[in-house]
Amino acid sequence: MKSCYSRSRPAEQNYYRIADMSAFLLRIAPVLEQRLAGSYICGYTRSVTLQLFEYKKVLKIRFHQGRILDITWQDNPDYLFQDIHKPLEYFMHLLFGQHDIEDYLMYYREVGSWNDDSGLNNEMRILLKVLFPKKPSHINHPL
Repeated sequence: MKSCYSRSRPAEQNYYRIADMSAFLLRIAPVLEQRLAGSYICGYTRSVTLQLFEYKKVLKIRFHQGRILDITWQDNPDYLFQDIHKPLEYFMHLLFGQHDIEDYLMYYREVGSWNDDSGLNNEMRILLKVLFPKKPSHINHPL
C-alpha cells in the first residue's frame, strides 16, 4: 500500500493559464528547437500560423533551418483558417504533454488545418508530434 506522503502521483488533467502565449513559447523555444534537431524534420523552414479559437489574433511561428526566429501575434481579418486551428484547451493539452495530436483528430472535427480537406494535413501533424510529444508531467507537490 502506498503511503499518502508518497511523491509519486497518478497522471492528472491540470488546468493551466498562460498570460502571454507568444512569450511563453519563445521561452521554451530552445526545447522545441532541440526536439526538431533530433527528429527527421531537422532543418525545418517555414512560417506556420496557429489559430486558437478563443483568440481574435493568430500566432505566427517562423522556423528557419530548425530554429525558431520569432513568434508573434497577428491580426486574423475575417477569421480565416490558418495552418493549424484548434480550441485553446486542446493546444494546452498538447503543449504540456497531456495528449498527442492523434488523441484529438479522431474525435474532434474542429482540430485541423486549412488544406481543403477535413482534418490535419500530414506536415502539420508531423510538426505537432515532434514539437509536442505526449509525456508525463512532473509537477512538484510539496509535502
